[in-house]
Amino acid sequence: MSSKDGPIGEKPNWEILNAFLDGELSPSQEAWVESCAKKDLDIASEIARLKLLKNALAGSALISSDEQTSATEERKTTGYKQIAGGVSALAAVIVLFVMLFPLGYFSSPDFDYWALDRHEDLSGQSFVVSELEYKPLIAAAVSGTIQAPDLTGSKLYLVDLSISTFDRDDAIVMHYRGLRGCRVSLLATPLQNGQKLHNSEIEEGFSDRVGAKNLVSDFWNGERFRFALLATGMEQKRFDSIATYLKLEGERNLPSSNDEVQYAMQQVYAQSTPCA
Repeated sequence: MSSKDGPIGEKPNWEILNAFLDGELSPSQEAWVESCAKKDLDIASEIARLKLLKNALAGSALISSDEQTSATEERKTTGYKQIAGGVSALAAVIVLFVMLFPLGYFSSPDFDYWALDRHEDLSGQSFVVSELEYKPLIAAAVSGTIQAPDLTGSKLYLVDLSISTFDRDDAIVMHYRGLRGCRVSLLATPLQNGQKLHNSEIEEGFSDRVGAKNLVSDFWNGERFRFALLATGMEQKRFDSIATYLKLEGERNLPSSNDEVQYAMQQVYAQSTPCA
């Protein structure tokens, strides 16, 4: 007898919740799961997360088997080493869902240094941008979901999206590349209660390290996440146009576009020089 047919009274596991959403449970089991969800916020949250995942996958464009194999071999987290051609600009959302559990590893508690390390690591890797269009992706981590922003207005294309670890939380790491040597990383981690972060609080040592490496950076808080944006060799004006777009776009989970701000990024890009 499978676990989803187990006796009522146990806490529903992932298999049971999945069967519940697929309508595979008996009426009494469905009532039991609904009762558990009303009493346990974690169960209700997991049901909502699984529902989002299923709804998104129902309309998603499938990743090719070659891309799936490459992603599995190259890292334990889910990411893209290459965005290949053959997928329409109107492709549906692809959801990347990774559950992280305590493994005895915790990264640096300094968000700025952690973000810089991740950016430098990704910037040192080789990526190929072969499809010059936006592919909508949603990262669904334990802490919540967020859509990878569309930065094509500044001729930047998503080449890697993964779930990482920051301190004791999961974190979403997005890396973009341009056609003129630009390397940009956007990182997000859950915003804890009472947590504050302002540019004035960034240590002098961090600023010196960024300046020595020809980097520009910005940090800000959203409603659910705190963000880090870092770019290598990019003009400040172009970087600022990207940061402005990201702050206006917010923490979206569904495809959207802000034509005015995209146009502003395009105008700044047209007047910018290649990244150093």
